[in-house]
Amino acid sequence: MSTITRKFPLADEMQEQLNHAREQLAKLTLHDEYTIEDYPSGRHRVKCRLGVEFKKGKGSRTVRATTDKYGRWCNPKKSTYAPGLCLVVTGEPVEKEAAWLTVNLDIIGLHSANGNWTTLAKAPCAGAPRREDLHYTVSSRSLSMTDIMRGATLDDGEKKEEQKVLPADPPELCDSYDVWKNGVLEIMAWMIERKKELDTTAA
Repeated sequence: MSTITRKFPLADEMQEQLNHAREQLAKLTLHDEYTIEDYPSGRHRVKCRLGVEFKKGKGSRTVRATTDKYGRWCNPKKSTYAPGLCLVVTGEPVEKEAAWLTVNLDIIGLHSANGNWTTLAKAPCAGAPRREDLHYTVSSRSLSMTDIMRGATLDDGEKKEEQKVLPADPPELCDSYDVWKNGVLEIMAWMIERKKELDTTAA
């Protein structure tokens, strides 16, 4: 990562993003499942049901089903399981009537049934930052065209090794990521508690 130009939020800026996300989350109502009664589908207005499936070790995935023009439910469309948490939500921050709230170590956002995304906060970098220099070796072999014409193979070529280093990311990025990760884990804990409440109510 280049240290010449900073392209990530500092820790206090990251905290501001998380505070904004929490303010928006406080305005949401969480659901296990929600049906939009008047949803556009081509030339027709249909019902659209949003849900979520959870699987231990895989995470969660969105589930969406619509009715056909005769009012019969079609087979549901399901996304791929992904790490993190996802719940159906309604409320002021939602662009349409309902959406999925997705929270993971990459993003906190709202995903509408039509595919639109509203980002509430996002990680300062893709994946965890590198906190120490990473040393590695690049090995290669070379052959001349003459050697190849004589039937030499790659194993016969001259072996070369080059030592390389990927420098550690800036401490400021590591601090920002730590603020992000702690904030996401707190929000996930909040979502888990809300999910338990939904399960208790449904029971």
